[in-house]
Amino acid sequence: MEEVTLKTSNTGNKLLIYFPLELRTILSYTKGELIRIILKKNDNYSCLITKFNHTITIKKAIVNELKLKKDNKIILKIEKFCQIQKPNSPIYENKIDLLFFLPGITKKGSEIYSEEVIINEESFIRAVSIHSRGSSSQILLKRFIEPNLFGKLLGQIQAEGTKTNYNVVEFCNKSLFELKDFIYFFI
Repeated sequence: MEEVTLKTSNTGNKLLIYFPLELRTILSYTKGELIRIILKKNDNYSCLITKFNHTITIKKAIVNELKLKKDNKIILKIEKFCQIQKPNSPIYENKIDLLFFLPGITKKGSEIYSEEVIINEESFIRAVSIHSRGSSSQILLKRFIEPNLFGKLLGQIQAEGTKTNYNVVEFCNKSLFELKDFIYFFI
């Protein structure tokens, strides 16, 4: 894992990481190669998975999380991204493994990559969809869930969700009890 210290720069209202030519020649990554960057400011850190380029846009969520501004010095730990292998079965130790259900591409054609992240001894999936030009979007999901919760969620989506627009998840029941039960799955 390579570690460098750089200053943030900006273009318009976006913050960037710019890798100068002399640093790019030292780093062993080629343009378009999938990398993980751990950004650290003071004692706070965040992770960005993206394709390597001389200029990388820092996601708004990371800017807010680290309270980044133009010309802030940040420490970057850069490494090649390694995709986690999908399991052969959706069941692992009597739990549902959500990694099994993760698709390889989005409906719009962006590739989806994933890695396992351990937080407080609990396993999560960091899923990242990356457009061919390099822009990305990432989410963190609990990896292993109880089968009864998974079944309840699927049942509620089937019973209460949209019947015509499969690109969105919507909940149509007006009962506060049902709504509270539905929201419980996402907490």
